[in-house]
This record gives sequence, C-alpha cells and structure tokens, in this order.
Amino acid sequence: MTVDDDRLVLRLRASGSVFAEEEARVLRASSGSADELEAMTVRRLAGEPLEQVVGWAAFGGLRIRVVPGVFVPRRRTELLARAAVAAAPRNGVVVDLCCGTGAVAALVEHERDDVRVVASDIDPVAVGCARLNLARGTAYAGDLFAALPEDLRGACDVIAVNAPYVPTADIALMPPEARDHEPRVALDGGADGVDVHRRVAAGVVPWLAPGGQVLVETSEAQVPWTALALAEHGMRARVVRWDEEIGTAVVAGTPVRPDLPVEELPPLEFAFAGPLRDRLAGLVLAGGKTTTTSLVRELFVGGDEDDEGMPAVGERWRVVDSDDAVVCVVETVELRVARLADVDLRHAVDEGEGDETVARWRASHTRFWEGEDMRAFLGDPGFTVDDDTLVVLERLRVVG
Repeated sequence: MTVDDDRLVLRLRASGSVFAEEEARVLRASSGSADELEAMTVRRLAGEPLEQVVGWAAFGGLRIRVVPGVFVPRRRTELLARAAVAAAPRNGVVVDLCCGTGAVAALVEHERDDVRVVASDIDPVAVGCARLNLARGTAYAGDLFAALPEDLRGACDVIAVNAPYVPTADIALMPPEARDHEPRVALDGGADGVDVHRRVAAGVVPWLAPGGQVLVETSEAQVPWTALALAEHGMRARVVRWDEEIGTAVVAGTPVRPDLPVEELPPLEFAFAGPLRDRLAGLVLAGGKTTTTSLVRELFVGGDEDDEGMPAVGERWRVVDSDDAVVCVVETVELRVARLADVDLRHAVDEGEGDETVARWRASHTRFWEGEDMRAFLGDPGFTVDDDTLVVLERLRVVG
C-alpha cells in the first residue's frame, strides 16, 4: 500500500466507512486520473453511495451500470434474480417489475439466452439506466402493470418483483447514503412495508401465463404479510429462497385452480393422523367446523418450496381422514394473519371443538402446538407459543 493509498483509506475510514480498504480499491480502479480520483473521493465522503460515485455495482458476477439518483442494487437481490432464472421455462417470458437499474433482468438475460426479458419501473431515470444494462431486453416506464405492453397480458411466465418494502417509519433509520441519495419511491413500502406488495398481488394474475408465478423479494419478518397479500388474491404463496444470514426471502405466488378434479385437489389434513384428525374432518362435513388455525411457522417450516405455504382464498381442498379417504371438498373463503393474543371469540367458537371462550380455545391449541408431534414436525423440541406467535386464521365452506 502506498502513502497515497493509505491516506485515502484513512479519509474513508474517518468518514465512517467500515469497508474503507475495499472502497479505496474500487475508487482507484474506477478513476482515470488523480483529479478524477479526488473528485470521486469528495463525493463519497459527502455521503453519496459508492456505486453511484463509480457508476457501477457488482451483482451476480456482472457489473451493473448505476447512475446518480437511482436505487443501488443490493447483493441480497441476487436471491430474487437466481429464483427467476430457475423458474423461467424454456423460451419463456420474464418481467423485472420495479426494476431500478434492471439488475435482475440483466442477470436473467445473461444466464438465460432463450427467454424474453422485459423490465419496468415508475422512475424514468431508473428505466433509462436499465436500458443501459440490457443487451436484448426492453425497459418501460410506468406504474407497475400499466407500464407493460398489452401483448404480455396472460403471457408472463415469471414476474420478479423487488418493490420497496421498508416501513415508512424505518426510512429515517436507514444509512444517509440510502435515504438521502436514493429515490423515496424505491424505498418506502408504506406503514408496514407491504403496501406495494398488496398492489402487485391485486393486479398480477391477469398478466401470468398458465403455470406462471410471481416472485417477490421481502424481509424475513415480512414473509407472512407478503404471503397473505398474494393469498388474498387467489395465489398459493410459498418461500422459494430464504437467506437467514441477511434476513431476506423470496415468496412465490402461483394462482390456484379450483376447477381441478377432486382427486387432483391438494389434501387438507387436520392435526396429525389419528382420532383427532378424523373427528375434525367429521365436524367439517357436518357443518360444525367452519374455521381452522395454523401456525405461520408450520406453513413455512423449511423455508423452501416444499413447504405447505399460505393457503389461498378461493383454493379448494379434499378433506381427508387418517386413511387418506376423501371426506368432503372445502373452499377457503377468508384468511387472516394475527397474533395469538388477538384471536377473536367468533373464530374460536367456529372451530367447532366446543370451546366457548378464547381462553379455553387457546389452552387446547397450546397443548397441541407444544405437543411432541408438532415439536417433531417443526424440528424444535423446545417449541412454545406466546402472545406474539403468529397464526393463520382460515374460514372454510363445504362445496362438495
């Protein structure tokens, strides 16, 4: 390291950089002269994101062009891009919605030369930047689906969404380089961070091809709410990528098919095989049980696409007994996610198990959830529930 290099590192470190050596290396490699290096350094010391200063960001092995004022692609979003690469069928169509620099589209394009790639964003500056990063794909400006050409309606195999999901109140807690230099529209996800996810969920189904899916980047803590947004609009929601180290997940939504023959409907198995399952199935058939409750954790226990996932409104199920015999067919008509402490009396009574108070309902369910079978299923021998445990409250109706 030269004296000048060392001085640059010290200046960056004094400004608060925790990766001063790496930033110094990038700045020097990206500058063509001492004057340009100094100009870049001044911008960085003033708080501008390094990627906007040098004009590029590393993403999935690619160098993505970044212009001032555009959301900087994060490494965590590689989860979303890789999920899109894996999910796209041969010769399919992949849309990068809320594309920013178009990093997801660029990586899909790089990895899959057989697919058609389209990107869109509400910010015209971001769209211009995305066009710089796409070799074959096209980028459009507009609000969510309003930006897409009409020929994509019903033709999209994968719609990858990196919409803003920072809760409004948390933006003030973000590093200055993000909150002061990236567009608010690319950060602010509303009160709970899921407002744009809800808008995506409300409008995405008509744009999906048969068998298509929407992939949404979200935080680990927001998985239940992102999944619920998709489920409320007729999509079974599962986690297809989950990185606990960085607290990021990708939730996939696939439209359900209530028109399937009974034998092809997904099974609805209450509790575990045995007398309790058979009794609950009988209560459903008799009309005495119209609600059921699941732990959020049990629906997403593995954090991958093999999980049961969030059931969807409009989804139909074949209720089966312990011998896998079909008892009846039901449809999910309502879903809620709630804290255990917030479960209401009507839901508890409508479970049909004789509980006349929420306290009795909670006591019986706690025994089940903290029992050996559930603990084994969750892989957690010490699992317990408390007031803040999240549960899915589902209302059913018998349709056959």
